[in-house]
Amino acid sequence: MRHRYSQGIGDGFLYRVTEAGALVSQTPLPFGDAGTESSPLITYADAGGTVDRVYVGGAGGAGGALHAFTADGSPAWSGPMGGPVRASPAVHASGLILAADDAGTVRAFRRDGTVLWSVTVPGPVRGQIVATPDVVVVMGAGALYGLMPFTGALTGSLPLSSAPAGLVFDTARRRLYVALAAGRLEGYDATGALTLLWSWTIGGSPVGAPALDVANDRFVVASTDGRGYSVNVATGAPPGSAPLSASSRAGVVVALNGRRYVGAEDGRMNELDPAGNLLSTAPAAGGDDPVADGGLR
Repeated sequence: MRHRYSQGIGDGFLYRVTEAGALVSQTPLPFGDAGTESSPLITYADAGGTVDRVYVGGAGGAGGALHAFTADGSPAWSGPMGGPVRASPAVHASGLILAADDAGTVRAFRRDGTVLWSVTVPGPVRGQIVATPDVVVVMGAGALYGLMPFTGALTGSLPLSSAPAGLVFDTARRRLYVALAAGRLEGYDATGALTLLWSWTIGGSPVGAPALDVANDRFVVASTDGRGYSVNVATGAPPGSAPLSASSRAGVVVALNGRRYVGAEDGRMNELDPAGNLLSTAPAAGGDDPVADGGLR
């Protein structure tokens, strides 16, 4: 049976639920960590979708931490960071786990929790870390920063028009899609030097990690104005939107069937279809802004 994993912002638990939403287990984060807006990262042991590890950013310990859990929700290890980890961690093709925090610390962890490299960029780092075979891209204080995957060496930076909220990489098109806290969504051609393709204004602020719906060519975010937004990345046309059950600070997850899942501040998990229509909303474990991810691959 496949499961979804989520953490509730402020309640300090990692939740494991069935596809139907039934609670299977809940595990407290180490150090009495209350949790952050960081969406869990799921890594897999095989091509069949067997879960290997679940990685969650936190604010506990001396400054912050990356917490690793086994597939059944048991703690595996916790790696200290320089500040609260609100950026969603990422996995490189080599298996390295990448984490970044509010202090601007970016670290590459091996599967066993040891650190390969650690660097600092102007922080805070927010949104989704993008890991391609050749470069790791993080969103720091008003700029995108490129780092070498195996050394952390800085390869370059690109200023942004406002504070970053999140980004995703479109592997097929070699493009970066960026959400800015000021309420803008931007698309960049990344085949060479980053070139702006489109830029649109939305309501509210997209706080949680955005997502890319590959099958339907959509860049998707949730916003504090209580709506979900999506841009057609094939055309760059203005974004469409649909109402959520409440304002959201959580990241969006796209399942294999194209449906989208996003938590809202009323403690409910919203399910939308590929066209952006709200299909269902139900109470979710974890209280305010449940942060959904994984399992529905």
